[in-house]
Amino acid sequence: MALSDYTGLTPQAEPGMVVGRVSQHHLWTMDAEQTARCPHCDAVLDLHERHLLVTLSEESNYLPAGKRYLCDEACLQGWLDAE
Repeated sequence: MALSDYTGLTPQAEPGMVVGRVSQHHLWTMDAEQTARCPHCDAVLDLHERHLLVTLSEESNYLPAGKRYLCDEACLQGWLDAE
């Protein structure tokens, strides 16, 4: 599945939100160590290494509502389908 195919889907764990965009991502700066937790598997991600960046919007008005960092497409699918 192409990453663009996830646009418009609603994560089961975050009702009222829709996926605005999914892209492969990594931070280019080598300043301080930056990490985030994957909302699906709870792994600690080093944001300088390749991962997926998901931007979310509110379903009712499509205003930007935040970002989520996920390990890979398997975690993205699990996060969207989680019950």
